[in-house]
Amino acid sequence: MAGSGSYAECKVWIFDSTSGALIGSPLNVGGGVPSIDFAPCGNKFAIACNNYNSSSYSVQIFSQDGSTGNFACQSTLSGEKRINSVAFSPDGSLIAAGDGGYREAGTIRLYNAATGDPFGSPLKGHNSGVSSLAFKPDDPNVLVTGSWDKTVKLWDLSTSTCLSTDRKSTRLNSSHSQD
Repeated sequence: MAGSGSYAECKVWIFDSTSGALIGSPLNVGGGVPSIDFAPCGNKFAIACNNYNSSSYSVQIFSQDGSTGNFACQSTLSGEKRINSVAFSPDGSLIAAGDGGYREAGTIRLYNAATGDPFGSPLKGHNSGVSSLAFKPDDPNVLVTGSWDKTVKLWDLSTSTCLSTDRKSTRLNSSHSQD
């Protein structure tokens, strides 16, 4: 998968990992894309999409059509602030989205991946934007987040509580893979 564009307009290309062939047409997503994550099933993905010209921030969920193989937007979840990172839970049931900027508190919001409905209460505690997040591979109730406030937090999603905070010496940026 590859993304290209400006803060106001971006396209996402999806490639077959075996052949390298383009799957379908490039997807117009209407903003910059700082984060993309595939669901464990492989036929769905979520993107963070930020259009700074219109102050429009969203998580877009795309699903693959079984007959054509093309991807289409299933739902668009509006955000309050710029969204920096998205991740699917290991079982594919939840999407976590981390938001915020360098000078504003970051929040983690959880969504039902099938319906797009909010799941639980937003997780608050970072003093700056949430730059990265990942689920524990063997437990969809545990989420780790990194922030530009130089902290890493471990969350228990079953109780919506922060289990621990570790302070680092630099701002955190990261990506992850479930492999």
